[in-house]
Amino acid sequence: MMIAAKLLEIHGLKYASDGKAIIADTTQDFGAGQIRCDFVYRDGSQQTSPVYDAVRDFIASGVMEIDPPTPSEIIEEELFPLTPRQLRLVLSRNDYLVLVEPALEAIEDQQAREEALIEWGYATQYDPGNPLIEQLRLALGISEGEMGAMWRTAQAL
Repeated sequence: MMIAAKLLEIHGLKYASDGKAIIADTTQDFGAGQIRCDFVYRDGSQQTSPVYDAVRDFIASGVMEIDPPTPSEIIEEELFPLTPRQLRLVLSRNDYLVLVEPALEAIEDQQAREEALIEWGYATQYDPGNPLIEQLRLALGISEGEMGAMWRTAQAL
């Protein structure tokens, strides 16, 4: 026999890293005691339950602001490796591609410069945490949020 949970309290709301789902920090009673847990709400879902309905109504009431995810949360949770083609296309579409090689050539340390040029020219994929990517982001003046948005766009190319 399945026991329906009862929503007792909503402590906070924030968008999930996808920017669409909302995570509700809740206290629920499952019949055997109170448990504090996260509840994921997606607008338009066909799901229905007393807790889902209560969370939906609470969100709609506007009583509590929903905290957006931070750029670092988005980057860590959503970004996957890119191919050189994907990375170059998104940099080109955002007018950064022509600035990459001059930025790499400007690296003062000869060994570091050579390794960066080899990495740029011959890597078969680029991980979002690759030091070269962070070095380029900083050299080109790209914010974490903008880089995350470009990276997610590139994943679909």
